[in-house]
Amino acid sequence: MIEPLIVGCLFIWGVYISIQDNMIFGEVGNRIRGESQIKGRLYHKYKYKFPSWIKKPLGTCPMCMSSIYGTIIFAVYYFSGHDFNINAIIAYICYVFGLAGLNYLILSYMPQDEDN
Repeated sequence: MIEPLIVGCLFIWGVYISIQDNMIFGEVGNRIRGESQIKGRLYHKYKYKFPSWIKKPLGTCPMCMSSIYGTIIFAVYYFSGHDFNINAIIAYICYVFGLAGLNYLILSYMPQDEDN
């Protein structure tokens, strides 16, 4: 169960970093955070903001991202060799909370930006 935790943690941090400003998917991150103008045929300039319960699991909170991305990674790892039963539900709950806790530990030990 350690290998999926490490893979899930690295995947979440990869997504989190890649949607920051000046990164490869920075525009996607701007749209998730509500900092971008969406242009379309019906609306010339419409600024849409996702509610926090959507944007946090999509990419603005590494602990919250464990719910969506952790579910996908758990399904790939666990159901490739096991059947669905009560043990799968218990393992899933432990995995998602463990992944969120690991991401919290990493985030708490990251250096903070100080504006001096």
